Formats: sequence, C-alpha cells, structure tokens
Amino acid sequence: MFSIISGLPESGKSTMTRYLKETFGINHISTVVDHTTVEIHAPGDSYYFLINDELKYRLAEKYRGGDFILERGVESTYGYISAHDQIFGTRDIELFEQWKSKHYLELPTPYKFIHFVIDEGLSIHRRYPSGFTGNEGLWTNQNFLRVMEEATVNFIRTTYPKEKVSFIDASKPFSEVKSKVKAILNLE
Repeated sequence: MFSIISGLPESGKSTMTRYLKETFGINHISTVVDHTTVEIHAPGDSYYFLINDELKYRLAEKYRGGDFILERGVESTYGYISAHDQIFGTRDIELFEQWKSKHYLELPTPYKFIHFVIDEGLSIHRRYPSGFTGNEGLWTNQNFLRVMEEATVNFIRTTYPKEKVSFIDASKPFSEVKSKVKAILNLE
C-alpha cells in the first residue's frame, strides 16, 4: 500500500510518519532525500524540489508491493512553486509543467492521499521563533502559506480521485489525527 501524507511545514507529517513506522512498521520516505549523488541548484530553487520529488518516487519503487508512506509529494512542490510565482513574480510554474509532462505519468499512483489542513488560519506556524528565516522566511509568511495551501489543495482535488483523498484538520489533538489516519489506512 503506497500512500502520501502532505501538508504545510509543521502540520505534523513527520510526526505521523514516525508514528506509523514505530507502531506498524510502515516504511516512509521523508520530505527531503539525500542529494549527495545529484548535482542540483541551490536549495529553495524550484528545480531542487523537483529533483527531490523525482528521487523520492524512485526510492518508492523499492517498496513496490509493500507498505510505505511518502511524506510530501509533487502536490506540495506545485503549491510552493505556485505561491513563489504569485508572490515574487517568478515563472517557475513553467518548469514544473515541463517536468510534469516528462515524469508525472511514470510516478506510482497512491492508494490513499492524506492532506493535513491547518484549519485555524495557519496559526500553527507561529511555532517558529520571530526572525526565523528558514527557506527565505517563507514559513512565517502567512500570505505565502495561504497561497501555497490553496494551490496544493487545488492540485490534489484536480489530480487524484475523490475517493482516494482525505483532508484532516492538523490543528486537532494528535490522538484524534492519529485515529483518523489509522482508519483511512485501514490500520488496527
């Protein structure tokens, strides 16, 4: 069973995938893959995220036929690039579309797709200290996060069959989120 868990930074993806690994032995491929064997542009560059996605899906091939979770797939890259284009006027969405036309059909289709939504106005991102500048300070930019989330959700809704997609409010207690994920993935 191949599933994807996506969501904005700090929405609980890594916590959930660690829980699923520790409790059920489900393998997971994390948000960022080791890039030591691939020449890439600087981190933060759209090309970096596309290469990262491609590497993650290639790693997923080794689990074919088994259970594994992919943490953050191409939908998040699409959201990031869309927000970056809209806010900063870049034209990287064209790069994404070129990449998608060459590689997207080669990617495995998920059994289930779970997206962690932050229902309380992205307030969860206040966890970052003031002055935090990780990834150009974008993870504390509420407008960037809002645009990224809208683009990501739109990509999910227009790409994956409705019956495979679940949206979970990640601002709820972890025990509640955990129960919903277990039910979606048919885990006891």
